[in-house]
Order: sequence, then C-alpha cells, then structure tokens
Amino acid sequence: MKNIGTLLMLLLFALTACTNEEEFSLPQPGGNESGTTTCRMIFYGDVAGYGGATRAGGHEWKEGDRLYIRFLGGSSTITGCAEYSATGSWNLSYSGTFAEGTDQKCEVYYFENATHKSNTQVELTAHSAVYECTAGSYSFNGEDMGISAQLSPKTGRVRFVSDSERSFTLSGISCYTSFNLSNKTFTSSSSALELSTAQQGAEYSTGYVYGFYTDENTREIKLTTDDARYARTFPLSMLQAGKSGYITAPTTENNEGWGVTPFTGTLNGYAWVDLELPSGLKWATCNVGASSPEDYGNYYAWGETSTKSDYSSSTSSTYDKEMSDIGGNATYDVARKLWGSSWRLPTMAEFDELMDSDNCIWEWTTQSGVNGYKVTSKINGASIFLPAAGGRYDTSLEYAGSNGDYWSSTPGITIDACVLSFHSEYHNSFWGYRYYGYSVRPVCE
Repeated sequence: MKNIGTLLMLLLFALTACTNEEEFSLPQPGGNESGTTTCRMIFYGDVAGYGGATRAGGHEWKEGDRLYIRFLGGSSTITGCAEYSATGSWNLSYSGTFAEGTDQKCEVYYFENATHKSNTQVELTAHSAVYECTAGSYSFNGEDMGISAQLSPKTGRVRFVSDSERSFTLSGISCYTSFNLSNKTFTSSSSALELSTAQQGAEYSTGYVYGFYTDENTREIKLTTDDARYARTFPLSMLQAGKSGYITAPTTENNEGWGVTPFTGTLNGYAWVDLELPSGLKWATCNVGASSPEDYGNYYAWGETSTKSDYSSSTSSTYDKEMSDIGGNATYDVARKLWGSSWRLPTMAEFDELMDSDNCIWEWTTQSGVNGYKVTSKINGASIFLPAAGGRYDTSLEYAGSNGDYWSSTPGITIDACVLSFHSEYHNSFWGYRYYGYSVRPVCE
C-alpha cells in the first residue's frame, strides 16, 4: 500500500440563499494499489448552505469535518472518507483501486450535526442536515486526483415558534437516522420526536428540524401534548430540500389555526382518556367506586351491581345461568347502572385491543405507592393506570398489590365470564368464576 500523493479537490456547493423567513413562504435569513490507503488531499472551494451560523453557511471548515465519497469509475465502487485536519489539509482514506482517466463518476456526501461511526457509517439525528451530489466526477492520472461536485441539501428544515414555553411530540415529519456509504442507503424514521421550546427571544423557539414529510399526499403535521393532539396541513413547499421556514405552534390559550383532538374529558361527571385505539373506544381513568386512578375501588361479582360481604357461588345471581353479553344493560352492568350515559363494561375483544402490542405499551410500575400497570398508547402517548387491586373470594380480599382482575361484559358458558388478569410477569385474559369479586374499569363510546 502506498500514498497517491497530493490530491486536488474542488467542491462547488450550489445552494439558494434567501433574505427572510416566513411561515409558508419558507425563505431563511440570513491510490493506484488495492487496499486501504491514507493520503493527503488539498481542498479548494467554499460551502454555502441554508445560511446562519453553520459551517454550511460559509464558515471555515473545522478539524474533524468529513466528506464521504463514492468513486464509481472502473469495475468496482471505492468508498472514501476525507477528514479535515487542523493544518488546513484533508486526509483521504479509501479502499480499492481507482480507475484512471477523466470524468470518472463519483458521489459526495456531507452531514452537519452528525456522528461519524466509521468511514462508511454515519449516525444522524433530527437536527442533522444532509447534503449530497450524486452526479460528481473525478479525474485520476495515477498520481494526482481532481474532484468536482455540486452539493445540495437533501432535506428541508423548519423550526417551531410560540409565545409561551411548551413541550410537544412531533409526527408527520421523517428524519434521516443513519447513512451507509457502501450502498448509499439512508435510513429514516417517522417515530415521534420530542421537542421543547428552550430558546427565548422575542418568542420561544425550537431548534431547526431537518427532514421531509412522512406522507407528501397529506402533509399533515401533528403536535401531541399530554392531553391533546393538534393537527394541521401545510403546503408541499414547507419541507422542500434547501428551504427553511417556521411553524407557529398552538398554545394552551390559542390553537393558532391547528385542529385539536382532546385526549381527556368527562362524561356524566366521570373522566375518560382517549388512547386513540382503532375502535375509538375511550377508557375511564378510575375503577368503579374509586376516587383516583390508584384507588382500588369496589369489587363486584359478574353481572351484579352492588357490593356484598360474601363472594361465593351461593350468593351469586348469575352463576350457572345462560347469559348473553351484559354490556350496557343496567340490570347487570354496574358501570351503566352507577355511572349512566354510555358508560359500560368492556368486552373481551376490547380487552384484547388494549393488550395488543401494536396499540399500547404495558409497564408494571408503582404509582403513588400503588402497584399496577401503566398502559400507554403507542399512537398519542396518553395512558391509563390499572391498580393491582386483587380480588374477593368468599369473605376475604386476596392478592391486593400483586394481582389485578377486571371483569368484561363477555360471558362464558354458564359459570364463568372473561376477565382481564395481570401480575408483574404477565397480562392476559382468562375465564373466571362469576361469583368472584373483581374490579370494574368502564369504557364509553
């Protein structure tokens, strides 16, 4: 292996510079042997980017800055990484044999706010700017090399502004999360992005978010808080590559043109949480008879609407009887009887929906000193808490603090009914004897 000597590299960065920044209009103020060889490279040129205090805005290169290059000439692709040094020069590492001649094809990539993992792997965040040229060229005469490329942004960028400090979860914008130079593959994520308005000037502001619409057909951006989701559709130009803009975020006092979907509310005086499940069902925040989410509440035999001191087969009014689903029937459904309106017992299928790992995350936890499961929506982040209230058998309360059992409205044959049952190690449904005293967590439409 040997060095190929001095490389001459000319990069032309052609980007549009704009004069001001407005919502919607988006302007922004302003080797010739096979093997691994490290050689010196002289870099000529400048970088002009989105503007602002970034190196892509015309600032000088700093030590550690990297350019990733794919040399496509010849029968194979050679990957290279050029790193800027404090001496004002570039060191190029590559593997392979360059094709000689002029106008050989190459691709060049540059990343702001990114983590160098290797000479072919880059780790990106929501604040990483991606620049690329896929139609570059190089010339190589066996000793010297010249590279020509026009680097342009691959993403757009926006920032969120508000007149008050507030935290949101962002969706509808996808951001690149990694890059593999070997096969020029970008990996992107459309998962929620946590934002907080941490900078205060004339208004509160987030940092810039670099990315693209998750779905260009709808272009709907969503901001989610603990108690509501705000949605708004923006022009396609908002996230065009090389463009910048800002979005006015809603506040607790003013929706600022955003549509709002609350995740919490009350029905007939009882609180509910919308987990945005496929069925649209809303879950109560407390058990029947409870005054807080951590309160165990009352215990009821299946199909009965009052408590009692003895929970045995001899005291059950529904044991060993043919029954249909009791949901919404005030004679048998304690939620409808005591809470009224559209409150009712959940069905077995609705328990399954709540336990579906595509819909919710179940986390065994302790809340205000009470053991139980925190069930969090994967869709909007809203949650409910199900305390491990145990159950009543004959005249005793057993397993409180370690187990939770909740009645559904779905009957079994004649002696049992479907129950949501959990322990710190599991959560599932099973068929429980109707005379047992279990908890009730109502649902509403």
